[in-house]
Amino acid sequence: TFTYGLAIDLTETPCQETVANDTQAQAEPYCAPWFGTIFPAGDADFVKVQPTSSGTMTVATSDFGDGACASNGVNTIVRIFDVNGTELTVDDDSGPGDCSLATRSVIGNAVYFVKVQAAPAASPVTFEYRLDITVP
Repeated sequence: TFTYGLAIDLTETPCQETVANDTQAQAEPYCAPWFGTIFPAGDADFVKVQPTSSGTMTVATSDFGDGACASNGVNTIVRIFDVNGTELTVDDDSGPGDCSLATRSVIGNAVYFVKVQAAPAASPVTFEYRLDITVP
């Protein structure tokens, strides 16, 4: 017989924006889970994604389990761009409440950019959010 101890840490260590990422040129590489902040008013956050294979990419914004999407406390719009800056997909409210859910067919090893900002109808216009991106 053997006796040993096992410790498991089930907490998530979030990735959080650490630099100015207001433009495609300043985009930070995406890692999960991504926690972002829209601040000040008019702020936009860009992340860079490079799927390893072709298929469907899903981009979702959400709150932190406090119901902020349902109560307009988090109201995002997400856009997906190709490497040349061409907008491929935009979504405002397809996620829960006022949060976003966008899908896009992607090509493996191609570079894409995701932009998150407050939706035109957002009030408040500054908030924290969670960004989840699934890639093939």
